[in-house]
Amino acid sequence: MYVIEFDTDGKKKRVHHHMLMNSIDRDVAEKLWGKGYANARRLQPNEFGLEGLARYITKDPKGTKRWCASRNLQEPKITIADHKITKRQAEKIAKNENDAAAIFEKIYKGYKFNDINVKYSDYVSGAYLYARMRANEANENNKRRKRE
Repeated sequence: MYVIEFDTDGKKKRVHHHMLMNSIDRDVAEKLWGKGYANARRLQPNEFGLEGLARYITKDPKGTKRWCASRNLQEPKITIADHKITKRQAEKIAKNENDAAAIFEKIYKGYKFNDINVKYSDYVSGAYLYARMRANEANENNKRRKRE
């Protein structure tokens, strides 16, 4: 995956690239670049995975998609499980967000609760819960083995 980024301030045009690569040694990649300064760093996910990096490289889209990806990538299967919590449970979580971690981790075994954002609509009753969770290390390893 890569993003070509450039700043224009009248006279100067500074073009630079952000790339995400796997299966290549960082030192080899830096030597092969040959287009000026190269700095390769190892990805370091935090409790939110690589969300910070994703937000950074997709910033300021200027009306278009800024990133390009390899053509042979497997599309992720996106699922929305909005039926596992009843309306009553959602209201309970919305009123006391401290209970959210225990409730979500019980429902979604193998995942760790990160945070929750509760929103209300001016037009529809009930609370909207946006919870972020991350697969536990053991769960992630099992998924990886299944893919291979």
